[in-house]
Amino acid sequence: NPPDINQRSIVFDVLIARGARQINATVLTENRQDCLLIKEAMRRDLDFKLVIIQRTTGTLEEIN
Repeated sequence: NPPDINQRSIVFDVLIARGARQINATVLTENRQDCLLIKEAMRRDLDFKLVIIQRTTGTLEEIN
């Protein structure tokens, strides 16, 4: 069975995160749930930076 849309989305998000890490970039996202899944997938990459954007309040929250 092919993965559902949400699983494929996470795979693509992790690929983007890995690419960002290679160029020392920070990934910004509005999706907290996906953010936590990406961070778990990237747990061995201690220098990886991930930030959640709260569009309604204009705030940023770095996830460590």
